[in-house]
Amino acid sequence: MLSELHTIFRRGLLVALGFAILVISGRTLLLLGMMQPVVVRGSSMAPTLEGERWTIACPHCQRTLTIGVDQLASRPAPACLICGSLLADESLSLTPADQLVIDRTDSRLDRWDRVVFHCPHDALELCIKRVWGLPGEVMTIAEGDVFADGVRLAKPFSRQIEVRRLEHRSTGFRPRWQTDGGWRLDGDRWQGEPVEGKPSSLTYDAVVHDDHPGNVAVRRRFNQVNDLMIDVSAQTEPAAVWQLMLPGGHATLDTRRGLASISNHQGERQTPLATSTPRRVQFSNFDHRLVVGIDGQELLSLPANDAATGPPPTVRVLHGRVTLQDLSLYKDIYYEGVPLAWGATGDQPWLIGPDEYFVLGDNQAVSVDSRRWETTPGLPRRLILGRPYRRQGW
Repeated sequence: MLSELHTIFRRGLLVALGFAILVISGRTLLLLGMMQPVVVRGSSMAPTLEGERWTIACPHCQRTLTIGVDQLASRPAPACLICGSLLADESLSLTPADQLVIDRTDSRLDRWDRVVFHCPHDALELCIKRVWGLPGEVMTIAEGDVFADGVRLAKPFSRQIEVRRLEHRSTGFRPRWQTDGGWRLDGDRWQGEPVEGKPSSLTYDAVVHDDHPGNVAVRRRFNQVNDLMIDVSAQTEPAAVWQLMLPGGHATLDTRRGLASISNHQGERQTPLATSTPRRVQFSNFDHRLVVGIDGQELLSLPANDAATGPPPTVRVLHGRVTLQDLSLYKDIYYEGVPLAWGATGDQPWLIGPDEYFVLGDNQAVSVDSRRWETTPGLPRRLILGRPYRRQGW
């Protein structure tokens, strides 16, 4: 059974947080013990993986958010933590914990894999985190990013999609995108075209912070996040030319010439652009790396020279007409050396042993992981059980 982790916050509050604990189910081990069914418990991997939680679905801002029962045991008030709207009781529900299976058949561990292991503080408990550091590396955290041997770790685009957090989705309710006159909003659709031959811009008019609305039991200072991703469904005229802009660079989609390009203001890369049919387009600057994606697949990438400066998120149309639907802005995880919610200062760099791994929780503000263990920052290989996968129909 799980032992509670009690941590004293600055105001003397005692809360049980920090471990996405996995509880072994009562079913017989599957496939001769090589596949083990478990359920998640806790919030430290939220929203990627979550234990039992309250789910709030807001019909006004059309956002769905969760609060782990480890952070709030009693039923919360039916109100949206995003837009503040009062909601009907049916907008709130209790959602069961995510169910997983531990795969013990593959001993390989790659960076950014999720891993299940015996918790270093109590070998009878199971924990789940994400691998960031490999054996023998020296790990540091700065500016919200993780470094191995002094090199900033840049997540593959597929991992960016996996860990990104929704910051805002344009629905027509309290829009945060501001236009210079060439764009108009119709429901959740933006339609833009140049005005008198001049490019027309749609700009995100708000500062992005590393808050997570479900962390209701945590008091901490928020950090500004510059690692962002624009994700939108786009329909364009055959001769349209439009751009997605973020701090550090921009992407251009030229349906007239059938080209996609990416620029960091010092260099540029190009590749053919297949068709002008509607598709989802992504543009990100996570980990100081510019990436253009089409339908979740990386198309182009280029280093971002300085992702902390430059224009705010902007969509600009240079020629023709562009229609955008489901315009969404995401943010990357902003890691702190030690979560400020724990009132600790941390000790960097972290030296990882030859048979150890550096692991972090996706919900970094409440995660007890390699940054905080009282033993060593490295997770010994002998404690690792395997990689988790969502359980379907078991």
